[in-house]
Amino acid sequence: MYSPPEGYEDFPFLYVFDGAAAGLVNGTTSLNNFIYIQSGWGDFIMRRVVGLASVINPTGGSFQIRDSQNRPLSSDPVLIGTVNDDLAFPVEVPYPETTKISFDLYDVLLA
Repeated sequence: MYSPPEGYEDFPFLYVFDGAAAGLVNGTTSLNNFIYIQSGWGDFIMRRVVGLASVINPTGGSFQIRDSQNRPLSSDPVLIGTVNDDLAFPVEVPYPETTKISFDLYDVLLA
């Protein structure tokens, strides 16, 4: 069973990306998208990403997520079909306050 490190608390928290509000266009590639980690809420630890099929084509679309220092989490974009729209991270990915979760979307298809 997971427990947070000594001196820390752990609360479920979600960050949501709205592809329509971001102006995504079906059939395109959308680079350098991001979700800002607001101050005052503490650092965000990413353990899982879901809902990718609501912004990219589930039968050929791919994505590339970067860490808080803008380093890719994978060497190449990941095909959504290989993660089944639910990507759990074996190692937690920390995003300190005021950083951002940045990502690229290939073959946009808004649900």
